[in-house]
Parts: sequence; structure tokens; C-alpha cells
Amino acid sequence: MLSRWYLDPKAFHEQFLTFMSDFAAQLKGVVAVDGKSLRRAYDHVDGQSPLHLVNVWAVEQRLVLGQLLVDEKSNEIQAVPDILEWLSLTDVTITADAMHCQRSLSKQITEANGQYVLAVKGNQKTLFDDIRFMMEHEADTTVVTDSGHGRIETRSATVVSDLNWLQEGHQRPGLGAVGHITRRRELVNKTTEETAYYLLSDAMSPARMIDVTRQHWAIENSLHWVLDITFKEDENRTRRGHGAENLALLRKLALNATEREPSKGSKKGNRKKAGWDNDYLLAIIQQFAQLR
Repeated sequence: MLSRWYLDPKAFHEQFLTFMSDFAAQLKGVVAVDGKSLRRAYDHVDGQSPLHLVNVWAVEQRLVLGQLLVDEKSNEIQAVPDILEWLSLTDVTITADAMHCQRSLSKQITEANGQYVLAVKGNQKTLFDDIRFMMEHEADTTVVTDSGHGRIETRSATVVSDLNWLQEGHQRPGLGAVGHITRRRELVNKTTEETAYYLLSDAMSPARMIDVTRQHWAIENSLHWVLDITFKEDENRTRRGHGAENLALLRKLALNATEREPSKGSKKGNRKKAGWDNDYLLAIIQQFAQLR
């Protein structure tokens, strides 16, 4: 029997989306989509797997726009369209990994006046091979080099917008170009290199593609890493009922509020201060609410 204090995670998430709707209506720039598992939210006795959540992160605004629980990682494909329906995608570029390189998602984003940069890998072998074949015959590239922390990173990018041959065989909605980026990382005693391929709804410059794909990884560095390090999400062992899912959303709400806190303190420090000082906590909540 459910307790009278039972919190319906679907209703809770709908209220979260409603609260964030004003922010979502003013979106611009890159919005990254990616999944994250709550590693300790499992139960050996009941055979319950760790919870897997699909998160939507507004890179420029540094805000979580939504989360959706999926049964397993492969079900992310069905979850993402549901979340995007809540967002205004005009002037927004959606980025996602190869799992989401689907015609239906491309169509949804295009029809909502949005843009997309979707990774392509071997899970769609024919498309992947055809793009690689096209890129091998293109020589114009843009090269960006970064250095620091004992390493040198070089990114070489190419964008091709003549897609008549490719579209004849694949018919991708809204497709404006394809591109690839070769990333070379040089450490003191090791050098690695990888090449990634993308579908682009806009025939952007190679330099812009490098920038957008780098922004996509902000969901790992600015959201998932912060949840694990600052909020200790991966150490939380809540697993009964819908507790893990609801607490994950509460953590994201707290993260959104603290991202708008103007002091220069660390997230960890501000979080602790909010737990100790009710006046400071109330000020954070009021300020966040007023920004809507």
C-alpha cells in the first residue's frame, strides 16, 4: 500500500517543467541531451537495475530543463522526443550522441524551427560508411589547437554541404550538411587520435561545428560531474519506490537555483551554506523564482 506521502514522479516532473517553462521559452544556443545512470540506485535482492535518466541541459543558460526515466539505456530514443515537446526550439541547436541519430528526431527538431548536430556511428552502418566515403574526398579543413595541463589537443574539422548523392539514399529530414572532426591529443608519453562524424541541419563553418560539439560535452562537465562530485549522486543508495527518481529531480532543481546565485563561492560551499543558513536558502529560492 502506498503511503499518503507518496510523491508521483510524473506529476512532480510536470510541475518542474511548468516552473522551468519561462526559461525554456527563452532558450538559445546549444541544448545537449544525454543519459546518466544512478549507479547506487540498484537492488540485488529484487534484481532492480540502476536508474537511467535522460537529461536535457541548456549550455549557455547552465540550466537543467528536464529529466526522464527510461527502463534501460536503449530506451533513450523514445524519451528524448517527449522532453523536447516542452521546449521552444527556435534558434536552438540540439546536440546528441549517435543513439539519437534518428529520422523522427531530425524531423521533430526541424519542424519546431530548431537546428541539430547529431553524431553518427557504426550503429547505422550504411549511413556511416557513406559519410566517411564523402569526407575522404574533401580536403578543406579548419584546425584548432589548444594546450594546457600537460597536453596539446588539435581538432581538424571538415563540413560538406553538397548532399544530393547522400540524400538520395538516406532522406534525412532537414539535413543541410555533414561533417567530421579529427581530435588528436598529445600527452607527455602518449598520443591518441579519433574521428567523429556528424549530421548537421545547418551548413555551418568547420570552426562553428568544432565549437558546438565542444559545447555538447558541457552536459558531462557542468551537469553530470557536478551531480556526482558536489551532490554525491552516485553515492546515494535510495532505491525504494520512486525515491531515487524524485531525489534526482530535487538535486537538479537545487543545481538550477545555485547556478543563479551571484556570489563567487563554490557550488559545494554555497550548498552547505544553504543547509546551515535559512535566510541564505530563502534568498536563493526567491532570486531564482524572480528570474522566471
